[in-house]
Amino acid sequence: MSNMTFAQKALARAAGKDYVEIGEIVNANVDVAMMDDILGPRIEIAEGLKELGVGVWDKSKVVVISDHYTPPCEIKQAEAVKFTKDWSLDHGVDYHEYEGPCHQVLAEACYNQPGALVVGTDSHTCMSGAFGAFGTGIGSTEMLGVAATGQIWLKVPESFRIEWRNTLGKGVFAKDMALFDCRTIGHSGATYKALEYCGEAVSELSMDERMAISNMSVEMGAKAGYIPPDEKTLEYLRAHGSSRPYVLLYPDGDAVYERSYVHDAAALAPQVACPHHVDNVHDVTQVAGAPLTQVYIGSCTGGRLSDLRAAAHVLKGRKAAKGLRFLVSPASREVYRAAMAEGLLDILTDAGAVIVAPSCGLCLGAHTGILAGGDEEKFWALLEERLSLCFEAIMCRHDALKKVRSDSSPIHWQYGAIARLPKGASIEPLLYGGYSSISLGYIGLYEVTKLVKGVSHTQEGGSEFALAVMNRLRRACDDWKAETNIGFALYGTPAESLCYRFARIDKERFGTIPDVTDKGYYTNSYHVDVREKIDAFDKFTFESQFQKISTGGCISYVEIPNMRHNLEALKDVVRFIYDNIQYAEFNTKSDYCQCCGFDGEIEINEEFQWECPVCHNTDQSKMNVTRRTCGYLGENFWNEGKTKEIACRVLHL
Repeated sequence: MSNMTFAQKALARAAGKDYVEIGEIVNANVDVAMMDDILGPRIEIAEGLKELGVGVWDKSKVVVISDHYTPPCEIKQAEAVKFTKDWSLDHGVDYHEYEGPCHQVLAEACYNQPGALVVGTDSHTCMSGAFGAFGTGIGSTEMLGVAATGQIWLKVPESFRIEWRNTLGKGVFAKDMALFDCRTIGHSGATYKALEYCGEAVSELSMDERMAISNMSVEMGAKAGYIPPDEKTLEYLRAHGSSRPYVLLYPDGDAVYERSYVHDAAALAPQVACPHHVDNVHDVTQVAGAPLTQVYIGSCTGGRLSDLRAAAHVLKGRKAAKGLRFLVSPASREVYRAAMAEGLLDILTDAGAVIVAPSCGLCLGAHTGILAGGDEEKFWALLEERLSLCFEAIMCRHDALKKVRSDSSPIHWQYGAIARLPKGASIEPLLYGGYSSISLGYIGLYEVTKLVKGVSHTQEGGSEFALAVMNRLRRACDDWKAETNIGFALYGTPAESLCYRFARIDKERFGTIPDVTDKGYYTNSYHVDVREKIDAFDKFTFESQFQKISTGGCISYVEIPNMRHNLEALKDVVRFIYDNIQYAEFNTKSDYCQCCGFDGEIEINEEFQWECPVCHNTDQSKMNVTRRTCGYLGENFWNEGKTKEIACRVLHL
């Protein structure tokens, strides 16, 4: 193997090859598959394995760690942890709970071996790269495939080389280096890239601090974050009783990088990430004096023994400000016991800290010190993470389209529907420069506003928030477009099936939330809640401001009764649409019961069945029901969620 980056070498090894090209898709053999309690066995994996009729491919390579919902604060969380534990024990795989965040447990249990391919159902699985492994987060569906086969398709990523020269000054730590990288590269600037950290400052870091840096790689969108393994790496593994095989992999001296960065560690000041974006990073002196509501020392990036020692050193003999919430969560049970033995927890408690269980709960916002309603920082931080994931997913679709030839659909690509390309020509040139677009879709603007602000997005306070969310999505599309020359656009999708699926999954994960998960559906794009009493003209006026932002596609509509006897009113609605909104329609009923001849509105009964109000016929094969559920009128008898949404609709005239 020559001229290869670490990512190339790691994925070549996993694929059983001597050499792989950047951009090549390989079928890689997984060394470690980690699942947690939030996206682990209970989400698709357990059911999927049962449907496939297969078990776990290799029990020795699967580890399940309950960390997000431990300790549970409600029945739903307790049930999730119980399911995760029961499934793990039934399948004979290694199971951990109440031990701390999964990434720290992976490290202490010696699953992170140099050269290994580690995948996990959490985005921060890239922390395994601190040990010279290729660690990356995957979704539940991908994990189902891994659990069944032990393999996964991965594209060999481009790599960025990040060199930190010299040594860190007093009071400056690895987390400051990671935040400065976020500041330099941006929250999505390294999407699906592998980051290689090197230099004197990196070599001098302890394993605690190396883990913080690799962990934070995903905050820039990275697929993996690698630090070259050395004697410190091997000593950590020996101290934790490791007996697993490993392979030391290093990039070649002539490896080719997409970008290279060189930073001076000696010149680095302490860094602070400010709301609402992980790359909104400043020197601490620039934000001195900002009021704080809560201080949290913990998690899989800031709760290790070295972090607690540093905090205790600063806080010994001092007190937290009055009214400030001060929470400390050691990164694991092992760290908790070591900190207790050194007296660190006593110092922090004397300073006003509350010591809580090692867990992901606070970062997740699920329990143990979550912020009160109206504190939006958590929402905006999560939105940035999801946008990075969306960009990665869309680029996967784009990369697939680059391979399409005009022969795949001659009417589109050769005969003028989209273009007039020669036979066998690549469509790739048409994917750039605005000739075509690729969309970021969204649903549920009403629900997210209700959840974060407590009011509808039609109300004061809610409208401003909803527009801020929309504008952030639009800016993301604009930024991606400028970066790639690909026509990214924001699409207000009706999501006919996903509106039910997403609501169902969220209810399973988070329980019943009034006006959010309790309805059985999420609302179409930016639309007004279908239950809200608002007249047609006000609805169109309100929604028109969101249409201006959704340049990738959108539609608004209103519910109206049968207007055959009031055509002038119908004309007024049409004129208003023409003058005030980009794209809008109206929904009226055009139903027919084949049993009794009734041609009025067929209704939805209490069991969410379509029922003729005259003869009570519920046989869908003997009735015609027409409703608009997106930009088109449909007659397909919709899924449970969309049926509930239709049943909740109120008239706007």
